[in-house]
Amino acid sequence: MNENFDELISLVNSNNYERLSIGKLLRKIHYKNIIKILLVGICYDYINKVNLKMLISEIDDNTLSPIIKKYQTFFNYIAKENLLHVDELKPLFSGQEIIQLLNLKPGKEIGKLLELLIDEQIKDQYMNKEIAKDFLGKKKEEILLQQTNNNNNKEKNSHKKKIKKENRFN
Repeated sequence: MNENFDELISLVNSNNYERLSIGKLLRKIHYKNIIKILLVGICYDYINKVNLKMLISEIDDNTLSPIIKKYQTFFNYIAKENLLHVDELKPLFSGQEIIQLLNLKPGKEIGKLLELLIDEQIKDQYMNKEIAKDFLGKKKEEILLQQTNNNNNKEKNSHKKKIKKENRFN
């Protein structure tokens, strides 16, 4: 939770909101916790701006108001972008459907495709199954190409090790 809190504070303070970054973080935090974390963030930022004497004596509205406004702006962005319930977002296709659709075998590639699909759905809140199908087809090709490259590298490394081993015995 501490890592998520730090990431959220960083996003709020950046004033440069990126839908995917915020959506992925909100999926980890869950909607029911976002208000609590934002309130703690306001307190955290306030405490970091005032000295201990001011903190004990009275709340300084001149310091607190801009902090609250910053968090309010962040929350309004989340609401405007329909990200409040992004933690409930389900992929448009199940793993089994992806296997059938792309003619793949079960494996870690399916999990990767599901993760990429969710990311794309966060970026494009109006994504439909047709767009998702095209997206998955493109990503399938990228993943297969990456697998081929990884296998080639493994073969090269294995061949190099074999040559080194043979050279040691000569």
